Formats: sequence, C-alpha cells, structure tokens
Amino acid sequence: MSKVGKILVGFMAVLLITSCGSESDNNASSEVTVAHQSQNVTIYRDEWGVPHIHGKTDGDTAFGMGYAQAEDNFNQLELGFIMGIGRSAEHLGESALLSDWVVHSFENNELSKRDYENAVPAVKSLLDGYAAGINYYMETHPELEVKLLDHIEPWYSLALIRRWYYLGGFLSRLRFTTGERTAAFEAINETPLELAQLKIPYYDPEDRKEFGSNAWAVNGTKIDGTGSYLFINPHLPAFGIGQTYEAHMMSDEGWNFTGYARFGYPLPYIGFGENLGWMSTDNFANQEDSWIEHFDDPESPLSYTYGDGTREATQWNGEIKIKGGEVRSVKYRKTHHGAVVALRDEKFLSGNFATFDQPGWLDQ
Repeated sequence: MSKVGKILVGFMAVLLITSCGSESDNNASSEVTVAHQSQNVTIYRDEWGVPHIHGKTDGDTAFGMGYAQAEDNFNQLELGFIMGIGRSAEHLGESALLSDWVVHSFENNELSKRDYENAVPAVKSLLDGYAAGINYYMETHPELEVKLLDHIEPWYSLALIRRWYYLGGFLSRLRFTTGERTAAFEAINETPLELAQLKIPYYDPEDRKEFGSNAWAVNGTKIDGTGSYLFINPHLPAFGIGQTYEAHMMSDEGWNFTGYARFGYPLPYIGFGENLGWMSTDNFANQEDSWIEHFDDPESPLSYTYGDGTREATQWNGEIKIKGGEVRSVKYRKTHHGAVVALRDEKFLSGNFATFDQPGWLDQ
C-alpha cells in the first residue's frame, strides 16, 4: 500500500440505549452499550485521497465505502439515486417527467425491492452496510445540503444499477427517440406533454459496432521488470453521472483488493487483489429487443395481436411528483414482451433486455 496520509475518519461512535427490567426487578434500569457499525470501520486516505477502508466484516467495509463516497461527492451520489429510483422530476421539474415515466414503466423500483428482499445474506449485508454508511454520514453532517433524499434505502443501489445499464445504456440502442417516447406517453395517458422533455442520449448502433472497453494483461518478455501488469481503458468519464470511484477494500473476513466502482455502487466491480486481477469490458452484444405491438381493436384498447390470436396488455396507474409540489397521475402499459414506451408510425413499441427482470449483478 502507498504511503498513508493522515487518518481522515476514525469511526468510534457508540450508541447508548436504556434497557428496562421487568417488574420483578423492581423496574430497575441499566445502561447497555451497543457498538454502532461505524465502530467496526476505519478509513485511511493516502496522498492521492484514495480511501483505504477496513472493516470487521465485508458489510462493515461496504459501510465505509458508503461513508467515503458521501464524503467525497454527496451531490453526485444523491443525484444518481434520484435518477435511479425515478424521482428526477421531483428535483429537476416537469422536463424530467418523461424520464421518470420510462423508469416506472419498466417497474425498476419494484424489481429492485424484490431482489433486495430475496438477496442472499452476504449480498444483503453489503447493501445494508453501504446504505447505512451513507445515512451515517448524513446524520453526522447536519450542515449537508440535501436535494431530495433524507434517507437512503438499501435497494437504491440495485435500482441505480438497472437504471444505468439497462434503461440508460441498452434502451438507447433500440433507437427510441425522445419524440417517440413522448408520443407513447401522450397516447397512453391521453394528455399532451406541454413542456419540452430532457433529450435522451442517442447512439447510432452502426457507428458503435466496434465501440467497447479494452483490457490487456502482460508479463514476461513483453515488459521491463518483473511481475504481471493489468490495464484497462473503460471508456468511462472522470466526472459527471458515470464517473468512477477508486477504493481499497479490506475486511477481517478476507477482503483485500483495490478497484473502482461508480458512485452508488457498494463495492468496486473491477480491480486486483493479492493473487488475482479482473476487468469488466463492454461490447455490442445483442442484449435488447423491441417489438411492434398491434392494438387494433377499438372496442378492446388493451387487446393486442400475438400470432393467430390476441392477448391483453396490462395497464396500471401511478403518480409522479413534480418539483414545486404537484403530483401528476400517470398510466403505464406493458405486454408480455415488455414495457410500452414508444410510438412510431402510429404503432406502439415495447422493449426489453436480457436478464432485466432477474437478480444476480452483485452476486456475480
């Protein structure tokens, strides 16, 4: 490890609770000291400001990761969660209504809550610890300027991951334009979107077939010196919504690795340890599909053609909060293919992605 600078954080908080005895104990009370999770974590900053986080358990180390990220850029961290859980309009105003509508059309929050509740104990401890670390930072810094979220839930990280990879990355490759999404919203909700919506980033797949991340592993005669070297060009920004975050994670349960994550992720997903290094590269595999949905029966507006017969789409109501206090009632629609979020040439389009409705990202 590089030369360690001063200790920026020494978690030594202790939570005191009062335990009351039974009536047979003459209502005697005693003070019981319970260790707060923060007491299990130490964070050192090296000369570059990189946090070296040690916890008694992996979950404790994730607690430190949450605290360190909040300390370094709470603004970015909170904004990512706001977008991930579909509350952008509550922060940015009506121009973000369409973005939130797409997030909720794919039931991002419901899937993320489900996956958190069904997570194996090891994964749940990471999500719990990470959220607790952020919340502890917020509690101990009352001067912190919070945009919207006064408490972070453990499932927020899962919603953020789905939002970035599926609804941000893969969905854009289906070429649904902002205008087509707006048209679908207006048709399903039978009301116009009077305010111009935030533009959805558009990528032409034909221009990006060769686009992706690169990784190299070299040793032996290919390098000067001894040992092995592992390199990555992740094509990720140094600043903004997708910026990376470096950390060294250690725990008494065996963790000892360095890598990077994004703000909102409870642990690095690429990095190296004492005996192993690993990378995560992107490519242009076919991970998404769209379907033309034929709603052709005026007497049964949710009936759509499938094969030689018909099926019934699911439509449900929801609410999206707008900055300033307004609550907008909205409708969402899905077929067995996926969420209906675009309208092109008077035909509805649905979209879906491989493994979108399945858990497993953090398990891997």
